[in-house]
Amino acid sequence: MTEKDRRGPGPDEPTEEELERLEAQVHEELTAPSILSPAIAREEVSSGWAYPYTTGEWVIEELFPRASTYMKDDPRLSFAVTRWRDANGRPTHIIKFWAPIKLLTADELSRAEWVEDDLDYWLKERGVKGGAVRAREQVALVVLDEDDDDRAQLELPAGDKVIKVTREFYDENGDCLVYEIQVISTGHVVGHLRYLPYWKDRGQSSEW
Repeated sequence: MTEKDRRGPGPDEPTEEELERLEAQVHEELTAPSILSPAIAREEVSSGWAYPYTTGEWVIEELFPRASTYMKDDPRLSFAVTRWRDANGRPTHIIKFWAPIKLLTADELSRAEWVEDDLDYWLKERGVKGGAVRAREQVALVVLDEDDDDRAQLELPAGDKVIKVTREFYDENGDCLVYEIQVISTGHVVGHLRYLPYWKDRGQSSEW
């Protein structure tokens, strides 16, 4: 036993009880929900099918023309909108998917979070050689208007900013397979873990 052990803690050193209380306090702070809490709860906002011209998104009409390989037999699109909340019940982000009904069902879209992880298997199963082989992504900071549906879904006041991410997924012939929009509250962080060897083999770059 050292001289320090015999003397016990000095005047400026915490006791064992104080150390235990401090440890418990740090653990509580680290595990407490915060505005950066991950999204843990998913809820379906809407799903079903629609014709491209009825979606109100001109981009969708351009991405899924009637001449597309996957729209010739049935010109309808499956769609799904899901909202995610954190541990405090606050909306973190919205995910919207559109895809030819020939390739993906609304139910499959509503259960998906990432195309490459959740939907690519079904694309290949339904005849898309290699699945999604190319993706185009755009990221923008958007100010929400009073009448914006995204503002209402995220329960934010008019004038708040959100991060809007759009992704287009294509087959080897350039036909669009899936169109995705993510609208993310700027008070939250939404990340994605990729298995890089798999995507490097497919000639894909990481997203963001």
